[in-house]
Amino acid sequence: MEKQRKTFISYSRVNKDFAVKLAKELKVEGFSVWLDQLDIPAGARWDVELEKALEECEIFMIIMTPAAIGSENVRDEIGYAIDNSKRFLPVLLENCTVPLRLRRFQYVDFTTKSFDDGVESAKELLRNLIAQPTLPRIDLSEEARKQLAQAEADRKAKEETERIAKRVADEELAAKAQADTERKAKEESDRIAVQKKAEVDQVAKQRADEEVAAKAKAETERKAKEEVDRLAAQKAEADRLTKQKVENELAAKAKAETERKVKEEADRLAARKAKADRLAKKKADEELAAKAKAETERKAKEEADRLTAQKAEAERLAKQKAEEERLAKAKADAERKAKEKVIPAQAVPAEIKAEPVSLASAQKKPASKGLVFGIVGVFVLVICGVGYGIMSNLGATSITETPVIETLSTATKLNTIQATQTKTIKPTPTPRLTSTPNLAATQHIQDLEANAQTYFNQGYLATANGKFKEFDDFSDAWAQLGWYQWYDLDEKTSDFYLSAHFKWWSAYKAADESGCGFIFSLQADGNHYSVFLDRSHVVFSIVDGTDYYSPYNKLTSGTGLVKFDNPADHPVEADFTLIVKDSNAYVVVDEGLVGEYALRQSWNLGDGGDIGYAVLSGTNKDYGTRCEMTGIHLWTPD
Repeated sequence: MEKQRKTFISYSRVNKDFAVKLAKELKVEGFSVWLDQLDIPAGARWDVELEKALEECEIFMIIMTPAAIGSENVRDEIGYAIDNSKRFLPVLLENCTVPLRLRRFQYVDFTTKSFDDGVESAKELLRNLIAQPTLPRIDLSEEARKQLAQAEADRKAKEETERIAKRVADEELAAKAQADTERKAKEESDRIAVQKKAEVDQVAKQRADEEVAAKAKAETERKAKEEVDRLAAQKAEADRLTKQKVENELAAKAKAETERKVKEEADRLAARKAKADRLAKKKADEELAAKAKAETERKAKEEADRLTAQKAEAERLAKQKAEEERLAKAKADAERKAKEKVIPAQAVPAEIKAEPVSLASAQKKPASKGLVFGIVGVFVLVICGVGYGIMSNLGATSITETPVIETLSTATKLNTIQATQTKTIKPTPTPRLTSTPNLAATQHIQDLEANAQTYFNQGYLATANGKFKEFDDFSDAWAQLGWYQWYDLDEKTSDFYLSAHFKWWSAYKAADESGCGFIFSLQADGNHYSVFLDRSHVVFSIVDGTDYYSPYNKLTSGTGLVKFDNPADHPVEADFTLIVKDSNAYVVVDEGLVGEYALRQSWNLGDGGDIGYAVLSGTNKDYGTRCEMTGIHLWTPD
């Protein structure tokens, strides 16, 4: 049997699964079936392949469903197949209104068959259509075409007449059957009416008896209900009185409890006010004491300065008096010697001739240079001694070399992980100790030095002796998933510790790794390390010869793990410190060591490289990741 006549399957996309399944079954049996889902090559134009398949097919199979009949594409394919005299094989998958032009074709009804039975019917009809001879295509004249068209119209009219006649005959048979059914229904209705009347009479009698009994029962129930209502009203009144009594008692208790709570609250507020007054008085007394102490210290200093000046003046007068006495004694000795050895005036050489010198004239002569320098030196020593005594009395600590702490000026943003020239971030000075110490500044310096000493004791620093720089607060936001933005501080160092208080937000609840951080060991070619504080772990990475960073998994101690809330819910805060010594890096979070990392030795020789700030973004949404750094300090060894 020939099975090579191509069959085109038309269907609605709603019934795609059924069409594919049916086409595969027919292909397995050797039928030449074309279905767009199976036979359009990849990359081919759908409309071109569809038109080509329609033109080449001889059999047109239409899967009829309400969706297919309502599809404009399916209707176009049906029209094309009819216009080009294709053989039709309708497949009824769902009940629907079959188009008039398809009703004359034999079809496969899947609504009353299983899938396998329907496939067998489709195979049988396909075999019949394939077995029909193919009429050669003949080019006809216009007159012949008209005759053929008229014949086709006559044939269709005849078929329509036969169909109408068959329908009329069917309707007559149906009307006859309907009349017979109605007759039988009437007979049955009459029988039922007679039976129903007897039943109604019996029911009416029974109902009358029941009504008499019901009236007697209702009267009994009415009297019983009246008695019940009377007793219920009596009980309700008793319950109302009892409830009112209970409510009055509860109201009295509630009032007493409210008054007690009001009194307790008044007592608490009075106690708090008394405590606040006491603390305010204590604070005022302390302020007065501090002012009195400061005034006493000021007066003591003024008195010390006055006594120092008085002592200096007394020493000056004493020295002046001693000098006058020495000059007077020298004069007296000269006069005495002149009297002991009298030389004739004419024999005394002019160059050694004595000339009387009065005390007044001696006082007017200038003192020798040595004497002047001596007096000035003594005066300076006295002033220094007095100043040292005042500083000792005030308990001033020894002044260590305080680094000039620099202010972070506006930094130029760098392209992400790409080294470009930035503005140098200038520091601002840390307060230095004066003769009257600034206690807050002194405490600040002592705290920084204590941190350095602690890190030295723990082995994180090679020495505790160093200098600090403090930078202005930093704030920035970055929104580029998987990238970070960094800022060069133009500070070259190998061993250091850099600390700050981090506070960061995220614009997306399910953001990737994100947070604040530092870069360090920035080389001339742009290579560097970066370390960030994420909400769950420390992100330690490296840029090495590319424009992309990669994880640097050289953790030698610690876990590198932390636990914070989601920065999308609220800002997350932590103290963060990065310590680098030789070829080791230590990450400290909230005063606890989180991880120790082994660095490349070749990157940390000499000056080590630049350091800076960085912001790691975990999302492209809105502002991405916002980072704030405060209390930023850099320590480097002397």
